[in-house]
Amino acid sequence: MKIQVGTWRRPSSRSAARFLASEDGSIAPLFGLLIIVILSVGGLALDFDRGTQMKSRLNDAADAANLAAARAAIDMANLDGQRSKSEIAAEAATIGKNIFVANLQTLGGATVTSNNVVVTYDKGNWTSKIDFSAKMQASLAAAAGIDSLDLSGTAEATVAPGKAALDIAMCVDSTGSMQPTLDAVKANAMNFYNSLNTELQNRNMSAFPVVRVRMIYFKDYGDEMPGYWDPDPMRASQFFSLPSEASNFDSFVSPQVAWGGLDATESGLECLNEAIDSPWLKPGDVPTGHTDPVTDVYPLIVVWTDTSARAPGYANALANPDYKPSTKMPRTYADFLAKWNSQASIDQTNKQILFFGDPSVDWDVPSLPQNGGWREVKNWPEFVVGGTLLEGNTSMIEFLAEGIATKTKALRVSQ
Repeated sequence: MKIQVGTWRRPSSRSAARFLASEDGSIAPLFGLLIIVILSVGGLALDFDRGTQMKSRLNDAADAANLAAARAAIDMANLDGQRSKSEIAAEAATIGKNIFVANLQTLGGATVTSNNVVVTYDKGNWTSKIDFSAKMQASLAAAAGIDSLDLSGTAEATVAPGKAALDIAMCVDSTGSMQPTLDAVKANAMNFYNSLNTELQNRNMSAFPVVRVRMIYFKDYGDEMPGYWDPDPMRASQFFSLPSEASNFDSFVSPQVAWGGLDATESGLECLNEAIDSPWLKPGDVPTGHTDPVTDVYPLIVVWTDTSARAPGYANALANPDYKPSTKMPRTYADFLAKWNSQASIDQTNKQILFFGDPSVDWDVPSLPQNGGWREVKNWPEFVVGGTLLEGNTSMIEFLAEGIATKTKALRVSQ
């Protein structure tokens, strides 16, 4: 049924008087028809307003579904370069369709009658397009003979592929009491990549197509007794690209054993400094084993320790001939913090220190002034306590994933 609404002109007072003075008995029927027309037109307007709001919700759901489908296609292509584009497109289209339907579970008063999702690949970009239609039951417009309103639309989104890299530099206290942590690292080395991405996906996060891990084991550059220090105060690896270099990663961590540490406080800040100086990936770099450059980098420093840390510039550590010069290792907390906050040292958008242990532990030693060591560093920006040392040891990958999620979830949430 079509309704045409023309221009209504208010009658003159003379016309109104003639109308009211009419004696042909037609006033009541005409008034009744007028009421019906007014109600019909008003009801039709209200239902069309409902239809406009419903269409807006359908469009929003279509936009979200398109983005989810395109991003899913990118993730699948990044994780498995051997899959055909058609296979990826089909699976991504299914994901988009499911997202579209899920976002309309509480649509209320309307039923989706069709939704067709097509995902395509062209010149490195993924495009998702949705054609949808729905039927909304009319309520007030029924007086005008209209039972339902048909809603339909098309939405499209194109997403350029991004490749996010997760670089992890792990600072592990390797003194005598830390054997459980070393064992936990060894136990997770070979399956680190798959296990970590699985845990991230369990938290509704996209998997990282590029994961690199660097191990740095530390002890003490200078003990409380002058002239004494551990013979291997720091042992650092290169970055291992996972999963392709998982065996090399395993070979580096497997021989490590916990020993040494003649006193309570260790050179943890020197390890943190070495981690900050890591050869982090930068946007535009092409990682080993990949053909495409990374677009986003997440540099993560993870610290595992059960003790406090020496202050920068500790005299007995400076006496060690292997101690780094001031151009490499800051001598004050202010200089150390400035290094952490320098874009030249580490990406300032996505950086994070994830700490396992108690950063407030105080062994009351002369070399550790009040609020020094980790008690100072815990106030730095982007410092996060990931859990106790026991929690980190017994459920290493799960707590790592949870700590990563606190920083990256807002940026990497999967649709």
